[in-house]
Amino acid sequence: YIFPAAIKTCLRKGRIWGRYHERKLLGVSLWVSPIDAKLAHKSIKTGSLKTMLKLFSSQFSAYYHFIESLISVECPEDALVLLYMAVEPNYQRKGLGSSLLQPVFQTLDYEKTECWLFTHSDSSVDFFMKNGFELKTNKKGPVNYGKYIGPSVWTMIRLPK
Repeated sequence: YIFPAAIKTCLRKGRIWGRYHERKLLGVSLWVSPIDAKLAHKSIKTGSLKTMLKLFSSQFSAYYHFIESLISVECPEDALVLLYMAVEPNYQRKGLGSSLLQPVFQTLDYEKTECWLFTHSDSSVDFFMKNGFELKTNKKGPVNYGKYIGPSVWTMIRLPK
């Protein structure tokens, strides 16, 4: 359930944290610079989601352009962006997601680096706020011919402690 293009970008230029149990990956968080986040979105659009692009091309493409523009406007170049985070459904709400963030926060606090994320899931906003992120903006999704065609996007930031 993890996008291969995003993982390749993180292996080359980012950071990956995962949690395993009995050799099974239970959760992962993928972090990159703002520039690499935009590149990863481009590779996701053109790589592993070609079928989805064919089915929903204008909406999907507009949504990813919208995210890329938010990254360009909002994120400083020396920040780290949470590109992707997932936890196996059977292990959600058991602290695993928080445990994926803590090593990142320790490293970024030491490096005095901000971390950012962009989410369209209102349920994840509460999770990230409980884990030290602050809500920066909530923008309505991309517009196509005067109509909103995508979900709202929450921009969140965590400053180093």
